[in-house]
Amino acid sequence: PADHYPMGIKVIQKCYAWRDPSYGAIIPFDYYFINEGAKTIEDVYVGYFLDADVGPVNSGIYYTRNYTCYFDTLRTAYAHNPIDRGSTPIGITVLGTPKPLNELKYIFRWFNFTTNPSPGVVDSVLYSWMSGEWFPERLIATCESPTNPSDTRFLFSFGPFESFVPGE
Repeated sequence: PADHYPMGIKVIQKCYAWRDPSYGAIIPFDYYFINEGAKTIEDVYVGYFLDADVGPVNSGIYYTRNYTCYFDTLRTAYAHNPIDRGSTPIGITVLGTPKPLNELKYIFRWFNFTTNPSPGVVDSVLYSWMSGEWFPERLIATCESPTNPSDTRFLFSFGPFESFVPGE
């Protein structure tokens, strides 16, 4: 859109897998963010949006049978389908960052199309969600109810990284 300005951030994603099947369904990802722009970016938060739609596709409405939650002691946000047996949950865990993990603020917010609306697409509102400014009294949302699942998704973010200089 005309009101969006590129920030000059390059993202490199690496995904790993093992030949040994005993590791199961764990798939580590590395993300590298490089400031290729000319300006230092301040108060940076990294966000991860997930619309998992967990469940067997042959059920037809599997995507409406999900709930999301945050497991704080593991720093893991996850989505699960409690209705369709055999559905494998998906979880996102931050294992390391350039800044010590205990110095970061974690934000977890879920939303759906019925009881908890989306933040929309306005950049300032999205940043307010990612930084926790939108709901400073509760950075981690209460888990969605597994007994009242929905077509849900979540935003998991963390920061701040005080500055992100060009070339970093």
